[in-house]
Amino acid sequence: MFSENKEGTKFYINGKQFDPDRVDMRAKLNTVEEWTVRKRQRMRNTPSTCTPTTSSS
Repeated sequence: MFSENKEGTKFYINGKQFDPDRVDMRAKLNTVEEWTVRKRQRMRNTPSTCTPTTSSS
């Protein structure tokens, strides 16, 4: 799940602060990751939710 602080200055993926130098997951060879992005509220500058689904191709 993707989230951010209310100031919009820090971003989190699955509760961990985003760090471009860290790798938390790797996709398996010959698989596809499908991400569904949903806006929880209709207001501007509100957090979105990203949910990954991995399936074999």
